[in-house]
Amino acid sequence: MSPELTEIVLLFFGGIAISSFWLLINLVVSYHPYHNPAVPFFSVFISGAIAIFFTAALSENISTIEATRIALTNGGSGLLQILPFAYVVFLFFLLKASLRRRPQDPLLALLDEE
Repeated sequence: MSPELTEIVLLFFGGIAISSFWLLINLVVSYHPYHNPAVPFFSVFISGAIAIFFTAALSENISTIEATRIALTNGGSGLLQILPFAYVVFLFFLLKASLRRRPQDPLLALLDEE
């Protein structure tokens, strides 16, 4: 695989691994007695483990721990690079919701007449 394609794949799987790590922390911290987090915890753990496995398999010349560290670092920096675009999309939806006119309600018009 070419180095450019390997870098893109490592960024993708690093993003999956770091997102899985954040979701695992969220599941552990937000535990309450009426919530059974076994299935989400297991699925997030498996997706993170698969992502770490792929990063270790793609990085042949370095150890698994070093490949995991590099993938998590690259994934975090990749997520930070995407963040400004997410802010623009979020701002668009906020402006769209705040500038929308509410439809006229005939029941409220009846209340105003009385």
